[in-house]
Amino acid sequence: METHIAPGPAGWPGVGVLPAVIRDTLGFFTTTAARYGDIARFRGGRETCHLISRPDAIGQVYQADTERYYKGKFYRLLSAALGDGLVTRNGDAWRRQRRLMQPALRKNRVGAWLDIIEAQTDASMDAWEPATTDGRPVEMAGEMLNLVQAIIVRILFGRGVNYAATSVIADAVKDINTHLMRQIIRQPLFGGLLNRLPSPANRRFHGAVCRVKDTVASLLDQSARHRDSGDGDALLMVFQAARDREIGDGMQAAELRDELVNLFLAGHETTAQALAWTFYFLASHPDHAEQVRAESDRVLSDAPGTAEQYDQLVYTRQAIDESMRLMPPIFMVSRTPMADEPLGGFVMPKDSLVILSPYVMHRHPAYWDVPDRFDPSRFAPDRSDTRPRHAYFPFGGGPRLCLGMHLALLEMVVIVARVLKNFHLTLAPDARVVPEPALILRPKYGLRLNAQRR
Repeated sequence: METHIAPGPAGWPGVGVLPAVIRDTLGFFTTTAARYGDIARFRGGRETCHLISRPDAIGQVYQADTERYYKGKFYRLLSAALGDGLVTRNGDAWRRQRRLMQPALRKNRVGAWLDIIEAQTDASMDAWEPATTDGRPVEMAGEMLNLVQAIIVRILFGRGVNYAATSVIADAVKDINTHLMRQIIRQPLFGGLLNRLPSPANRRFHGAVCRVKDTVASLLDQSARHRDSGDGDALLMVFQAARDREIGDGMQAAELRDELVNLFLAGHETTAQALAWTFYFLASHPDHAEQVRAESDRVLSDAPGTAEQYDQLVYTRQAIDESMRLMPPIFMVSRTPMADEPLGGFVMPKDSLVILSPYVMHRHPAYWDVPDRFDPSRFAPDRSDTRPRHAYFPFGGGPRLCLGMHLALLEMVVIVARVLKNFHLTLAPDARVVPEPALILRPKYGLRLNAQRR
């Protein structure tokens, strides 16, 4: 086994590369991979880190997830916001929850919520009418957050819940995701002391977490009161009825609450920001937008669509994939080796951080020609089939492949197709579009688009 040290930036005494990460997170990772190669070592405070930018090595980490790698100390920070759910669990507890939840979110099941997705999308487009009539831009990043939140609430808790009660927490979700990224960067300093101080930012974070958890508790109460409404495909109901095939038991009340918070928080901003970036790229590339629009006109009518029809929107899906290539909502993840682990000719030390970055890999010139160009045809079958598997991984990989992937993709295809079928989108002249790597990669100043009815 190789034991020599991988190359990488030296950093500063005590803090390592943290100043560079704070100053320009995305730039640091892309520059480090380009300068030091496919496995680069650096120090972040007290932490030894390796950035992995090789598809086969990324695949090895993902396939060994929960066996030789696990979600380590930084994921414990997420537990403060998400609770002890599938996103943060490891080992047997994770495997049990995955067995309980996975059947409800398989591809052949998510079409049951197509009516919710279509109805909420159409209602959102109707709400844009005053702005489009007056020639005012639509703030698409915020609109997508509201839309996807309305969808996920009804999928989780039932079609009859009072969604208005959740509309007040959009700022809370933003505060949580912004502050969690700040916590992750600061955790290696002074033993995480900065994250424990009663600072105004920390108090805002804990207040935002309480608002989200209170909202989920309120929705649980509403759902319990409407249990006989016949809305049996609500995920809450499905999870309550689920039994583990190996043990025979189901979720306890606290486990169910934490999993719903996980799905509510982690499941809606990632999809919303992926949609916002897709609309940005399509508004900036009218030729590709026209191909999406023509495909929607050809396949969809004014009647409600079917899952089979949305599966036919091949170019629309390619445009979404290309957007997630350039702006993956989850731009980096980490895993921790349970013991010294060989990888790519080097050793990943026990309890260190192994960093996998979709943002870096999706722009790696060895796997993508003209990597900064928006080109949906990259995802045509004849081009995708020759690409290494983990050159593109917006939903992760291995046994932890995103549980909500099929639902997210259905939402995105439906929303993009219906919006482009009804609106011509252009970037507002005063739009300032800058990626902000909070916990989720989002447009820092929002996304102002002119939307003209067709």
